[in-house]
Amino acid sequence: MRVPGSARIRRRVPATGFGLVVAVVGLACWVVGWQLGWVELMVVAAGCLVALVLAIPFVIGRSRLDLQRSLHPQRVMVGERCVARLTARNTSHTPMRAVRVVEHTTAPLNALTAGTSRRIELDVPRLHGGESHVVEYELPTVRRGAFEVGPAVVNRSDPAGVLAREVAHSGSQTLWVHPRWRLVKAPSAGFAKDLEGPTADDSPAGDIAFHTVRPYAIGDDPRHVHWMSSARAGQVMVRHYVDTRRPHVTVVVDGDPGDWAGAEFETGVEVAASVTVSLLHARLPVTTVVGDEWIVGKAHPVADHDDALDRLTTCRPATPRPLLVSVGEALHREPATSALLIVTARASAEEVLRTVGHARRHARVVVADCCADDAPTVPAVPGARTIRCRDLTTFAAAWNRSVAR
Repeated sequence: MRVPGSARIRRRVPATGFGLVVAVVGLACWVVGWQLGWVELMVVAAGCLVALVLAIPFVIGRSRLDLQRSLHPQRVMVGERCVARLTARNTSHTPMRAVRVVEHTTAPLNALTAGTSRRIELDVPRLHGGESHVVEYELPTVRRGAFEVGPAVVNRSDPAGVLAREVAHSGSQTLWVHPRWRLVKAPSAGFAKDLEGPTADDSPAGDIAFHTVRPYAIGDDPRHVHWMSSARAGQVMVRHYVDTRRPHVTVVVDGDPGDWAGAEFETGVEVAASVTVSLLHARLPVTTVVGDEWIVGKAHPVADHDDALDRLTTCRPATPRPLLVSVGEALHREPATSALLIVTARASAEEVLRTVGHARRHARVVVADCCADDAPTVPAVPGARTIRCRDLTTFAAAWNRSVAR
């Protein structure tokens, strides 16, 4: 058990546990030896005092060590490799003895991983004046989260371990461990028409608007041949028509902690990340909500997909409210929604039925069931397509088949 105030005392007095024992023993021997006149105890007290005095030069004074850290890369997916490179340089002209550098990684930005920390000890050898040494080490990326790396701390102590002082020599950096994601197919058309906006060039020919002229391919309708362009190009050219209806997908992840168990929420976040990044990559409008936390939307624009992934990295299920409320709020704030993806795991069948019944009047509905059990609670709901996905790979394959239909 931690004694209150002990950390405060250690910050003021740079004594180790052994150093405190030496000080207490020396003081006790001096008092008893003085009162009883025992020379032996006075000698022991003098020895303890000498040990404390000789340890002082090792822990005082300014450090000559300069530490610089870099992360390669600073943003990774769960399970990917991230290497931290720590460069130690002796800023003085005289040699410096070997030291031990301690790095700490904590997760203060994500409540799911808050309190988790890791201590990494690195040895820096003896350095001559102006000499540098590079130490590389891997950072843990097994869990999603925004981890604070640093500051790098040098433990200065005497050879006997009587006194010790930790000195911070570098700032802190944030390592973003993003959820896993995969590029999936984006819907080629939706309900919201935008005749002058970006188009989907994989739509069938003969749809709403003329897009460009391209070389003839087997299967093209001969009525679309553009004879003037064919004469100029020396080959048969056809008009290419595209569907100018832009799909607007809204992703709602169930924010009720009671609807998730084990690693199911991580799968749900991976599903949301895959659809969000894929639509951003295709430059199509997308809205993503986790409970009551808005990740991407009209009022929450993002600079790029890394920005969206950063927000998904720190999200958590912390809103015990009905799924219908979350979906209704999302559809109200994003009326242009043409397709709705509901991501849940253990929501009741009645709640899913009510939610889909309300949402299907506004958009096409897809339910991603991330339940890890063999008998999932989410039923096959009329008016919605249900995707059973225990992991990201299963979802990506099912989603791509669904979009291709």
